[in-house]
Amino acid sequence: MEADTKEVASRHPSLRVYIVGCDFDGTVTETNEFPRIGKLRPGIKELLLRIKAAGHDVVLTTCRNGSYLTSAIRFIEQNGFGCVFSAYNAQSRFAPPGLSGKVYAHFLLDDSATPGEFDVGAWEGYFERLGVIPPITAKRGRQTKNRRE
Repeated sequence: MEADTKEVASRHPSLRVYIVGCDFDGTVTETNEFPRIGKLRPGIKELLLRIKAAGHDVVLTTCRNGSYLTSAIRFIEQNGFGCVFSAYNAQSRFAPPGLSGKVYAHFLLDDSATPGEFDVGAWEGYFERLGVIPPITAKRGRQTKNRRE
């Protein structure tokens, strides 16, 4: 269910900080090949960094545990965005009391909850429309790829 843009924008500034849950296999990676780790999904790192830079918390929501979770965290750190995640699974300090094992998030980036192919660009546009992240604006005097003079 899509959040109402006006409702989100009308929230008091103190309520405009969101928790974004992010799955690992098939979301951070291009394919879900558990226990193997696939390739990094293009654009996901940039999207998560934008969400974090806008002041929101990103929580890793994965079924991986033990050594499988350790290898996922190592993959995230080796790809340069380990600082994005505040916590993972039920260890989130943001989860309300009594929700042991339950993921608590305002948004959930998860390939298994997305009809069709997981589309990073569509999520990016959605977050921009809601005001969760600021839109990317072209820098003044910058030439686009297709423009030749």
